Amino acid sequence: MNNWRTYKDQLQRIPWANYGRCVVRYAVVCLLVVAIWRTYEEPILAAFNKIILPVLAIFKANVWNKTLTYSLSAILLYVLLYRNIKHRYLYNPHLVLVLGWSAVILGYYRWSGTYNYESLSGRLTLVDVLIFFAVLVVIVAIVNYIRAIVVEMRTRHKENLQEGVLYDNPICTLDEDALDWSDEVGKLLGVVNQLQKSQPISIAINAHWGAGKTSFLKILQSSIDKDRYEVVYFNPRESKTASEIQEDFFQQIIAALSKYNGNAEYNLKKYMQALQVIDDKNWITKVLNIYAILNKESYREKIKRICDKLPVKVIIIIDDFDRLMPDEINEVLKLISTNACFANFIFLTAFDKNIVNDILSKMGQSEDAYFTNKYFDLEYCLPIRSYDYIWKYFADHLCEATHLRTDDAQKLKQAIEENKDLFRTNLTTMRDAKRMINQLMLDYQLLDMEVDVRDFLYVQLIKYKYPEEYRALANKEYVVEGGFGMYCLTENTLKSEDIKCLSILKQLFTEKEEDYHTDPYRRIYSSDSFNIYFYNKLYNELEVKEMRRIFDVDYEEIRSMIVEWQDGGHAEDISNYLQAIYVNQFDTAEQLKHYVAACCHLVQVSKGGFGQTALTRALYKPVLEENREKLNLDIEQYKEFVMSIISNKDNDPYYKMMSDMNYLFVHGVHDEDGCIIKRADIWPLVKARNLELLNGDEITEISAYDCITHSTDHRDTNKKIVLDKECCATYRRYLDRHPDLYVGSFVGTTRESSLSDWNYVSVNTYYQPIFESDENLITFMETCKQKGVVNAQRAINFMQLYIANEHQPVEFKEQGDVQKKIDSDFVVEIEQLNKLRALYDQMKAYKKRIDNNQIKKRETILKKVADWKLQLSKIPLYIKFREKILAELTMIEQPRA
Repeated sequence: MNNWRTYKDQLQRIPWANYGRCVVRYAVVCLLVVAIWRTYEEPILAAFNKIILPVLAIFKANVWNKTLTYSLSAILLYVLLYRNIKHRYLYNPHLVLVLGWSAVILGYYRWSGTYNYESLSGRLTLVDVLIFFAVLVVIVAIVNYIRAIVVEMRTRHKENLQEGVLYDNPICTLDEDALDWSDEVGKLLGVVNQLQKSQPISIAINAHWGAGKTSFLKILQSSIDKDRYEVVYFNPRESKTASEIQEDFFQQIIAALSKYNGNAEYNLKKYMQALQVIDDKNWITKVLNIYAILNKESYREKIKRICDKLPVKVIIIIDDFDRLMPDEINEVLKLISTNACFANFIFLTAFDKNIVNDILSKMGQSEDAYFTNKYFDLEYCLPIRSYDYIWKYFADHLCEATHLRTDDAQKLKQAIEENKDLFRTNLTTMRDAKRMINQLMLDYQLLDMEVDVRDFLYVQLIKYKYPEEYRALANKEYVVEGGFGMYCLTENTLKSEDIKCLSILKQLFTEKEEDYHTDPYRRIYSSDSFNIYFYNKLYNELEVKEMRRIFDVDYEEIRSMIVEWQDGGHAEDISNYLQAIYVNQFDTAEQLKHYVAACCHLVQVSKGGFGQTALTRALYKPVLEENREKLNLDIEQYKEFVMSIISNKDNDPYYKMMSDMNYLFVHGVHDEDGCIIKRADIWPLVKARNLELLNGDEITEISAYDCITHSTDHRDTNKKIVLDKECCATYRRYLDRHPDLYVGSFVGTTRESSLSDWNYVSVNTYYQPIFESDENLITFMETCKQKGVVNAQRAINFMQLYIANEHQPVEFKEQGDVQKKIDSDFVVEIEQLNKLRALYDQMKAYKKRIDNNQIKKRETILKKVADWKLQLSKIPLYIKFREKILAELTMIEQPRA
């Protein structure tokens, strides 16, 4: 059944027969009024002239009654036109009828000129005011009545589905039957039809809670032939107290039998008095009822004769029997077995037999004495339905209620199909299925597209079935964080025999982090998104539905959105979202273009901090070729589109994006052969822009990295990076004009370490092609020092260390805070280097004397070497120059051949 009916369907399903009967009834009344009015007009007018008119003639208009009339009129206008319209106030139809005809009759005589009325203002009279408000009330009543019908058209017959919620109300017809009760209903009706006309019988319909007993009864009721049977649907739970159950029951029986016998009501009420089910506290009435009590059997026989002569059988359906209290159950059993056991009465009572027997056994008497079997002539057990009925209902309605997108709906259905046994264990009844759907639908409203729908389904299943374990999972009692921020099940969880939801947990988490093979974006096992599944809300994160807007706006708006998110600290959010999307997920080339535009702008705006991975994937030629036919994609046009974005000076004034791509190609980080954009496409543009900016007077962000043209072979470990000579020469001249940025950042750490006393320090690697020699660089730095350029002395000092370390980064480990060494311009380290130099000079001079045979004793030489080693051990500067000194000392202490 389609739960989302069209407006036309809703209109057709309104019970217009009820409105039709109402219209006919009031039409008859109107005809009666007209008939009386026109038939008896003369005597009515004569009486009016004689009695009413003299009283009205006394009325004279003055300032006080005019003020009162106008004040009351203003109040009535406010009430009618504002308050009653606003609140859709529904008037009593009898009042509307009276006011309507009053307006018609008064208007007729007012404008026919039959009477003269006292004027309030000009030609306006008090009667005119009364007629006006009478007509206004009728109009407001009609308008509000029509509005009520419109509301009813929109809300009626929703098949228990209101705003997506599946109410656990019983169904009423076979059209709504999801458990296929038609054969069972036919079977039971066949039994009822075979019963002898005068034979009373009670039938027990037995099934466990949630199996659909009430729905079965409702379907049965709708399927009964109304020409052969009178149906009384009785729910004892609706009675205020146990003592009123029998009175309420007989009141319904009176209403049913009075249609067939005029003596039924009188005799049934006397029988009720005899049974003392009518609680009348008046002592006089109690005295008068003594006769009825003494003649109970007489009235009982009269009722039996009335029932025996009925042209139909009376089917009494009793529902919710197993939800009653013990004393209430006893009252119903009295009706079935004794007090209402009349000819042609058929009792159909639905209950869970085990529950009722358990309730009766707790009353302090033997279980056998209250065993329900003796109260029912026939016991009919609802058959167990295949779980396929519940499973199919759950699968069909879940996606519909949550309004999932096609891809998410497919994921959900696949999860349900693959884990049918899991749902069979935890959702055992149709009631479970409905309530699980409602819970998931209500919780998912704010998380649509924000979580993985399969993970959310399993989490909600735990929440519905095992609320305590759901809270334990939310507190991370079952999981532990592994590598890369992935949650895995703990060993204790996997070994536990007490965790009821363990089979569901295994669907959500693995035992080992390396077992995860899918994208962790917004999955529950990702530490970044775990809490979303329990908070049902995103905190300080961009919503997917917001980020998806990149596919609905133009390209300029995409850049504006990326800039806004970058400024708001959400660059990582959009980066993660883009990385979670793959080319094969798109349906059109236009979607792919929007995607790559977002990637390009993110890389540009974040200056390479985010978006590179997603962009690389969107430019990977094998993937594009694989989806070319599906997307109707012209790869060359697509390449031109990408180039138009990354080469736009307004978006990227320094061409940093293309420079970074060129750098990654040169170093072999990105596969140039697999990319639709080559170095030959971007390097000429990068070079031209570099030269343009470097020749200008403004400070630019271009660095030596942007001058790289190619490498000798990026697959060779001994590759040589080549910088463009023209760019280097231009850059060198640029540095003479603007040295601050280059000199200020010339020295720095090469890696980030969690330990403050362990790191590597190096220089701008590509200074050699720019300055051609160390000497030229140092001369440049000396000039900068004289000009007062910040960090020039630091560059001069560290260059000495760098050269002494054979042009390799200098490692500092367990020698104090590395950053403090940088900030102090390596003054201590230069002193240590000077000591090493002095030691080396002494050693070289001594070695020369040895070579000239000026020193021949081995003892003298070894003693000197030992002394130098001792001095060297006191100089904690661990660079290649130190190793060179040690090597020389080793050669000196070696015996001569």
